[in-house]
Amino acid sequence: MLDVEPKETGPVGLLLVMSFLMGLFLATVAVASQSLLLSLPDFSEKNDLPLVLVFSGAFGIVTTVIYNFMQGRISFSALAMFNLVIVILLTGFLEFGGSYVKDAKTLYEFGFTLILPFTFIVQLVFWGAFGRMFNVRDGKRLIGSVDVGTDMQALR
Repeated sequence: MLDVEPKETGPVGLLLVMSFLMGLFLATVAVASQSLLLSLPDFSEKNDLPLVLVFSGAFGIVTTVIYNFMQGRISFSALAMFNLVIVILLTGFLEFGGSYVKDAKTLYEFGFTLILPFTFIVQLVFWGAFGRMFNVRDGKRLIGSVDVGTDMQALR
């Protein structure tokens, strides 16, 4: 059904699980961050949202540039683990950092700002792993099979 050869079952299975969990994580963070920010009575979609979107885009570009810079200097596994730790720490701060931030609006804006960088970094790690597991020919054949989990994010 997935056009997978017997020797590819293990790597494809791991990528499917990774893809599903990535999609679940990104959808959960995105929905929670958007809902919390937009439900604040003092948040103005007309005035505040464009500014938060600009910060999110700029932060996304900066994190992608840093990732690309580091990609040529350290091993992929070290880079992927580093990014995983950073994403976990930032997500933990969003969950438990309310006591460290005086204004909830600031925390919710920060959470909203992290949606785009999280998406970029998680996708870069996923496709980096995919590119290292398969050659170009096998990759073209399998590409539609392994990224179905990331469709979870599109469903949000």
